[in-house]
Amino acid sequence: MFPVQRALRFLFGTAIDEKRFRHRDPADVRLGFSNITLPHREWLADRIIQGLNANKGESLHIVEIGCGWGPNLAVLARREQALQLTGVDISPASILEGRKRLQELGLNGITLLEMKGDDLNIFATDSANVVFTDAMLLYIGPDKIQQTIQEMIRVARDRLLFLEMHSKGASPGGYYMKDGWIRDYEALLSLFVGKDAVHLEKISPRLRDAGRWPKYGTLVEVDLTNKTKKGISS
Repeated sequence: MFPVQRALRFLFGTAIDEKRFRHRDPADVRLGFSNITLPHREWLADRIIQGLNANKGESLHIVEIGCGWGPNLAVLARREQALQLTGVDISPASILEGRKRLQELGLNGITLLEMKGDDLNIFATDSANVVFTDAMLLYIGPDKIQQTIQEMIRVARDRLLFLEMHSKGASPGGYYMKDGWIRDYEALLSLFVGKDAVHLEKISPRLRDAGRWPKYGTLVEVDLTNKTKKGISS
């Protein structure tokens, strides 16, 4: 079965997973409410907000692409920093059920929007301090990965953070495994930013131990403060 899945994704690209998530069942979303306690979330929140300082009392704007029902944003909302939090996801069920769940948790300051990662047209250039993903880009095929990265770089002013599966020496487009697309993010990002702007941090297996995460799980951080965005107007 897996060779068929791989062949289909090379033939039809990201459209297969887009269709799957767009038609996600609301009951399936609700089953995931408990995943807010996954051990990597607090660790990721620490990495997202480190080094960020609000200017003149203004809140920091953080955007998650592929937010699901919003567990990472819920964790961030409980921090002491003044944060403006926005999540986008292709799944209407995730957005609707997420809004309900976040309200139940008393977290009313989080905005969830139905949107695809390769078209972030609602966001102005440099309108967010940080844009991040958590196991989202592994569903984006070679047909859309460059456009998706470019859109996130356009929107982010300070940093990008991707918690994804990285393999040095793989192609920028990646290769498909049962856990999704695994690619060389350093090579991919070199198409858009200088080499010195990219930092890779292997995540501990204790934070994510399922599937191929212990082998390939990596936090990819991109410093955008020097504004050396190749081919992207700032």
